[in-house]
Amino acid sequence: MDSGRGQREEAWPIPGYTLMRRLGAGASGAVFLARRDRDRGLAAVKFFCVESVWLERVLAALRMIRGVRHPGIPVIEALIEAPEGWAAVMEYLPGCSHSRITRLADLLPAARKTAEVLQHVWCERGWLHRDIKPDNIRFLPEGRVVLPDWHLAAPPDRERDAGFLIGTPAYLAPEAFAAAELDDRSDQYSLGITMFRWWCGHVPFRARTLERLAEAHLLWELPALPGMPEAAARVIRRMTAKHPDERYNDWIDVLDALDEVRQDG
Repeated sequence: MDSGRGQREEAWPIPGYTLMRRLGAGASGAVFLARRDRDRGLAAVKFFCVESVWLERVLAALRMIRGVRHPGIPVIEALIEAPEGWAAVMEYLPGCSHSRITRLADLLPAARKTAEVLQHVWCERGWLHRDIKPDNIRFLPEGRVVLPDWHLAAPPDRERDAGFLIGTPAYLAPEAFAAAELDDRSDQYSLGITMFRWWCGHVPFRARTLERLAEAHLLWELPALPGMPEAAARVIRRMTAKHPDERYNDWIDVLDALDEVRQDG
């Protein structure tokens, strides 16, 4: 996705908000901390710098998620169009992401809370997140686990994706590389890879080329998870099975499997 930053400003004034500082940036744009003028409360403002071919997809995803209520989904206060482009004003999430979670007692609840969000969106709207990875799972001080970034979300539709690989390749399901049909089990795979990364500190498949990485996801066996109890490792192996039919049937089954491991542990 071309950011187009050479053609436009990274940020611009938003009526009713005072921009304070830059929080970060990604391929789709930059995020700034802002203060609401009316009540001095904090918000996060994401300024989208994407090509027009992607913009409608991004806006559709944000409008969809704006209508969904769940503790694991950030509140979107406003979508604002300006001459400079589009921006989303969102709930400020003062937490952090984790690239490593070494205690099973912490990893399993994190995975469960993430799965609950994905299940809620899938059951209510039939949409996929499409980019589950540690960077997109935020842990807040009060214990909430939030998925802050939904701009790649979409319903399953192979025609919409023709010619594009959507998401972060290191976490994508084999069917995404094969341009096959996606469903909730595709996000399940990505969560399984995320759990592997949390435990081991690295993704299971690493390669120098996209073609080699695709081969790994399609064909290579998942490496061992050193020190992880077998019951938990078995859940991750099933979530990351190469064929969707070999994974858990749905998110309810994933939640039940995670709960069973926690109870046995």
